[in-house]
Amino acid sequence: MMESNKFEAPEAFDPLCISAEGILSTTLGNQIYINKIERLTEKGRRNLLLRCRVNPVDGLPSSFILKKVETETYDPDEANSEDMRRFFNDWVGSQFLNTLPSKSKHSPHFYGADHHLGFIILEDVKHRDRLVEPLLGNDIAEAEWALLEYATCLGQLHADTLGKATAFEGLYKTIAPSAKPMRATINIPKHQSRLESLGIQFDSNCLRDLEAIAETVSSPGEFLAYIHADACPDNVLNTGEELRLIDFETGFFGHALIDAAYGRMMFPSCWCSNRLPNAIVQQMESTYRAVLVQNCPIAEEDRVFETALVNTFGFCIH
Repeated sequence: MMESNKFEAPEAFDPLCISAEGILSTTLGNQIYINKIERLTEKGRRNLLLRCRVNPVDGLPSSFILKKVETETYDPDEANSEDMRRFFNDWVGSQFLNTLPSKSKHSPHFYGADHHLGFIILEDVKHRDRLVEPLLGNDIAEAEWALLEYATCLGQLHADTLGKATAFEGLYKTIAPSAKPMRATINIPKHQSRLESLGIQFDSNCLRDLEAIAETVSSPGEFLAYIHADACPDNVLNTGEELRLIDFETGFFGHALIDAAYGRMMFPSCWCSNRLPNAIVQQMESTYRAVLVQNCPIAEEDRVFETALVNTFGFCIH
């Protein structure tokens, strides 16, 4: 959540601030007033991010992040529109991760949401930078440390959410009864048509490969975990002690290795996508695997893990 020196009066964002004050007061058990607002995103972006500075209360944070979906026609009843799916995914993912008993902090703390106005309230995580900065910097050791911490972060996220799909889906249904959580699927006829339009022969080998990929991602079995599905460097905060994930607009329960393949895939959903040295990619995957096996023993089997990784890699490039 980027820094800004621009302050605005809370009244400029009513009724958002009025609702946020009510949510925070109820959640924290103290009367909370928003004193200052910093707009953290430019107008016209798909989300509005506000840093809300509040009255001092002993033991409580001095600021919070309000994140609102921006759309020309906000309609909370259109649960399966693209804008609303992003909002509900973010809401449910953020709230769900805060219910985990893990000692790891996977995400900013979730304080509440307003269904009618379309926003969530999150912890204002104090961070040094994002994963972007060490990857684009000149300190090789720092970049390597950050990437291995990133692999650990993803491995712990998946290890902590294995076996919890029912709880996630129950929460999703409570918050957005008419919405459908995302699923990983592959439309084989569509890919066949696309390849043939490029003059590429779609033979039996292509079909077998796509069928294997489709089977892997649609039936993850013991690898079923909550995945970020957009774990690009922009969405990873570095506090100096740990990495924290943000922005769960594409998050869902699926095959864990879809996230794990991101380093091999060169962060395909990020503006700073680039190739990593093969040795680092291998270290990332080994680090990730060592964390995952805590709760997923089958990941210790080389053939199982490596086949699944290849197939999820194929899904990422489909």
